[in-house]
Amino acid sequence: MRSGARLVLVVACAGSAATAIALGLGVADRARRATETAASVASGHLYWADNARGAILSAPLDRSGPARVLLDGIPSPAGIAVAHTRLSWTNDAGAGSIGRAGLDGSRADPMFIHGIGNSQAVAVYGEHIYWTDVDLDSIARATLTGSHARLTFITGALHPRGLLICAGHIYWSNHDGGSIGRADLDGRRVNQRFITGLGAPGGIATDRSHIYWADELSGAIGRANLDGTGRDRAFLAHVHAGPGVAVADGRIYWATETASGGSIARAELDGSHVEPNYRPAGNGADVVAVGG
Repeated sequence: MRSGARLVLVVACAGSAATAIALGLGVADRARRATETAASVASGHLYWADNARGAILSAPLDRSGPARVLLDGIPSPAGIAVAHTRLSWTNDAGAGSIGRAGLDGSRADPMFIHGIGNSQAVAVYGEHIYWTDVDLDSIARATLTGSHARLTFITGALHPRGLLICAGHIYWSNHDGGSIGRADLDGRRVNQRFITGLGAPGGIATDRSHIYWADELSGAIGRANLDGTGRDRAFLAHVHAGPGVAVADGRIYWATETASGGSIARAELDGSHVEPNYRPAGNGADVVAVGG
């Protein structure tokens, strides 16, 4: 079971020109429509999983309302994603599983995909669901119905924690390798050292121009151009970053972890106006930010 928090962006790149080229126009159009539907339902909200409590909660991004418990009593939720009008999450306890439910917590199926090992991050894109497996050091994939699971879709990772799909590529963080990896959507052209020289990267996110990562070793948020150049390992330094980061509505969000407890922090995309206690959240919370 992991400790710490990971921030995940879920709708950043769907419908882009690069996506259409990579997937083919038919699949890309279906992916765009499904993502737009999910965004219209979930827009302007945070979703987070409290690993210790075994719950998934949500709250408005603008702090106009209190947090609401969507699911409670679920086994050790680790990573979460929002897409296709559904909430998906990984359970990193026992044999490992992926659950899913409606965005309001209804129709919950905590064992949607099961027996998959120590799953961490999860992402839904196009006609597939992807997740990281820190036991197999792999990126796994299955169809949206949960069938045709490939537990070693991409191999050779080093304790992969974060997962991102954008602009025709899959990105993941190699927590124990100090790097971010990248591959094509079909799993080919794997580069485990796409961005190197990092500490212990956890969650990753993008604003379509940059890729961001949370460094659990330094407690900083790092940033690089989407092509891997311009690496800045301390874009936001000394911010008590846990394992994750997300981007929504022109802001960057990250989960903090301190001895006194956890919170969700945020700042402008230029690094200004840091709010270290934007939302309270317990240590071990995975957070999804969906823009309005």
